[in-house]
Amino acid sequence: MVKAGTGCFLVGWGWLVGKTKKRYFLLGKRYLCRSIKVCMKTDKNTVIGFVLLGILMFLYFWYTSQQQNAIIEMKKREEDSLSKVAAARMKLVDTVALKTDSLKRDSAVRVAVAGNFTDAAVGQEQETAIENELVKVNFTNKGGQIKSVVLKNYKDANNQLVVLSNNSSISYAINTAPAQSATIDNLYFTPGALTKNADGSQTLRYTLSAANGQSITHEFSLQPNSYKIGWKLGMNGAAQLLTNNALNLNWTVATQQMERTSQYERQVSNICFSEDNEFDYISSNTDHTFEKPAQWVAVVQQFFNSTLIADNSFNSGSIKWARATDSSRNLATATSTLQMKVPAAASISVPFHFYVGPNEYEILAKQAPEMDKIVNLGRDMYSFVRPINKYIIMNVFDFFASFVKNYGWVILLLTLFIRLVTAPLTYSSYLSGAKMKALRPELDILKKKMG
Repeated sequence: MVKAGTGCFLVGWGWLVGKTKKRYFLLGKRYLCRSIKVCMKTDKNTVIGFVLLGILMFLYFWYTSQQQNAIIEMKKREEDSLSKVAAARMKLVDTVALKTDSLKRDSAVRVAVAGNFTDAAVGQEQETAIENELVKVNFTNKGGQIKSVVLKNYKDANNQLVVLSNNSSISYAINTAPAQSATIDNLYFTPGALTKNADGSQTLRYTLSAANGQSITHEFSLQPNSYKIGWKLGMNGAAQLLTNNALNLNWTVATQQMERTSQYERQVSNICFSEDNEFDYISSNTDHTFEKPAQWVAVVQQFFNSTLIADNSFNSGSIKWARATDSSRNLATATSTLQMKVPAAASISVPFHFYVGPNEYEILAKQAPEMDKIVNLGRDMYSFVRPINKYIIMNVFDFFASFVKNYGWVILLLTLFIRLVTAPLTYSSYLSGAKMKALRPELDILKKKMG
């Protein structure tokens, strides 16, 4: 019994223990699988988290580096700007110093070559104005010459009064001492008082005196209602002041834009002259040498001109015309070198005139012979139309303008007049055209039948 019961107990216990072990084994296995799954999920999320964290850190460092680079670049620009400002200041100081030194050297050179005119080598520039109803002429004592001319009745494209001769100069060389010479534009004249004469004209006199009694005078005069400026050059001691009794004038004029389109204004600008009392001109970049006496030289723009007139003619000389090629307001530069023989006398007086004004035919015709041809009524291959324009078209235009103040209507009337005058000449062509127009339908029918 005992043995049998004991055996049954042992068998039952063994079964229970085996069952329990199997249950725990299954529970452990299930837990282990869940743990592995959790671990797998945890590892995947961790990897994703680390990747995202890495991306965020990369973006942060990249953004920070960009900001630092921008700050460094800004500081560099600031340093460069400060360096440029400092360099500009140093350059300005150097430029001022150089300019001062240059002025000192120029003054020293002028004094060195001034000879008997040493007192006139250094001075202060002073301007004096003469004006009438048409112009205001500004003069300067440096060189005793015209500084600028303001035309009171004309305005440029910017609605400002037209200013001419503001970029021009006239000069000549004189012997200031044995083996020494100077140009007159570097010497300072003594301006005299402005004189108003009984005929309404005004006179301004500049004087240049030497220690040995030699003197030079530039006397300018302006008549009422005139664009013509008189210039009388006087010399006391001319035999010593001029070499071989020859006066060598250098006249330079730089023209500037007046109208809205500089290209066309530059194209129509030219230099005109009278050589042996015959008109001629040059409009391209070229030179011209006078082989015969020249009476006047004119620098012509689209609507205005500046002209130097010699009352006694220039014996020889040359002119150079150079058009500007850039897009600036400069149109062209005319350089004239003009020679004149003067009397072999102790004192001489040489008369000249300047005309600075509009290109109006009737006004120019009164200034000097051939100056009316500055107005282009027909040149070169179109010269045959000049008599027609001069004696017919211009007179008809003036007739219409005498009672019609609006030039637009004047041009319209002139156009109608020209059409009426030329109608007989074009009548036959009009008639032929009308006949051809009337026959065209019949011709078209014949073409269809034949073709």
